[in-house]
Amino acid sequence: MQLARWKEIADIIRKDIERGVIRPGAKLPTEMDMATRWNVSRMTAHRAMRLLQDEGLVERHPRIGTVVKNGAKPASRVIAILFHQRNDFLELQYLLGVRSGLSDQDHLLFWGTDNDPVREAQYLERAREEADGVILFPTCAPENTPLLRRLIEEGTPVVCLDRSPADLEVDSVKTDNYHATFSALEFMKSRGHRRVAYFSEYLMTVSAVRDRYRAYQDSMACANDTDAEKYVRHLVPELGRYPALLVTAVSDGLKVMLQLPDPPTAIFCMHDYYLDAVLESLDEMDIRVPEDIEIVSFNDCPMFLPRFTRSIHRIVQQAHTIGHIAIQRLNRRLSGENPQLESIFVPVFFHPASYVSPSHVDVGG
Repeated sequence: MQLARWKEIADIIRKDIERGVIRPGAKLPTEMDMATRWNVSRMTAHRAMRLLQDEGLVERHPRIGTVVKNGAKPASRVIAILFHQRNDFLELQYLLGVRSGLSDQDHLLFWGTDNDPVREAQYLERAREEADGVILFPTCAPENTPLLRRLIEEGTPVVCLDRSPADLEVDSVKTDNYHATFSALEFMKSRGHRRVAYFSEYLMTVSAVRDRYRAYQDSMACANDTDAEKYVRHLVPELGRYPALLVTAVSDGLKVMLQLPDPPTAIFCMHDYYLDAVLESLDEMDIRVPEDIEIVSFNDCPMFLPRFTRSIHRIVQQAHTIGHIAIQRLNRRLSGENPQLESIFVPVFFHPASYVSPSHVDVGG
């Protein structure tokens, strides 16, 4: 198995120390000199030097540099965090949860992939050389699965947040999307809704999207609705970048559904971007919420909260808890433990609209 470059460099220096080629007290090259010699980044050279510190072979001295020694001095860890958007509320909550499990000596490499598999692959390659462990909000692009598998096999632990790539054995911490969606839809059915429209992006490589859709299918099947697909609109993910186009697509879908002989009486939204488009479309059609139609949505954007609490049933994920559990899992692996790979599911909080009596609610985690 091929080692990461920083491990190869550390092996070379270690062998020279063990053979006496580099003797105790000898000064080692600077990280910049090492980076030039081995044609790597300075961070890669830093990782190699820090590994030798962990092993008690070298130590750093102010104004002198790094020298060979016999004692040990613990070094900090480098944790790489890969998110889609570094300013997204949900991902910021993940980050705060992760930060709660780090020490003051740990260093974070915080990279944004913009949900681009190519960017994700580039950062994962850097993580092989620069990071002790990785916390990943994955794109779930199949072409990156071999790279992730190699990263794990080479000894860099990875914990996935929110979702996990198919066909990859990896630690993951995510919302219990299936149960959350199924329970919310059963709640809607308890309020008399048997025909529920479903708005989501079509991204079935993503486990969160796939699990929510599967829960919708199962819930509708339990209601003996064999033709529920006519209430489903899977839109291309790129529409989320263009609010006006998203509203148009959602509005077109709603108009078709509402003209059916048996129109939907409720709507499920994958997340707040679809919810915002649904609300704007209904406003344009003079359809009132909740008087004419009820809505349930995953609530990921608190800035919409005042409007939601009055009229929308909300599924709220425990993003901070997910981040905290993820770093605990990563800490166990970095400390030398080798627990069985596991997918950990975190329940949601369900908040009904304010017009519903709490005594009539039996959903959530």
